[in-house]
Amino acid sequence: MLPTVNEEITMRLSYSTLLFLATGMTACAHAAKPYSFTLDRSAGEVDTILHTLSANGMKPASVNRDAGTIATEWYDTHYRFGEFNYQGDLEEHTEVFLRHRVAVHHTDGRSVVILDTDARRCSAVDLPVTRVEMESRCEPLALLFPTHQKLADELGSKLRLALGGTVATGSAM
Repeated sequence: MLPTVNEEITMRLSYSTLLFLATGMTACAHAAKPYSFTLDRSAGEVDTILHTLSANGMKPASVNRDAGTIATEWYDTHYRFGEFNYQGDLEEHTEVFLRHRVAVHHTDGRSVVILDTDARRCSAVDLPVTRVEMESRCEPLALLFPTHQKLADELGSKLRLALGGTVATGSAM
């Protein structure tokens, strides 16, 4: 049985959308790359990280001093996407939210600091998203846009400078 005109249009739009996403999105977005560095172990590392995050507008959502982990609140990047149906009508907007996670690992008198970035794409209909929990309909994003990676790298660099560390790895490497 041959597809109807509407089914054929839907198939073509779905295929072209998939093709666009496969080629267009991979050309500009990539997997998030952690920023890490090493430093001589010192007292007050978590406090220095919290102060540096705060100075850069990042509020902590969770802090575990014993484990050396900090997660920031989610924040809206103002990247907005429109979801369209096969007729070209806008059905829904989604927005990209980010948060950063910092972990400090101690080994042999040295500390390794790792900054990771999490990204989510959330339905604008279900907003607001709270800064600590994602209460709206959100999907994890495996890819990070270059501007978001640059912001993460800049934040990692500021943490490194505040702690007096040396770069071990980062997306700029």
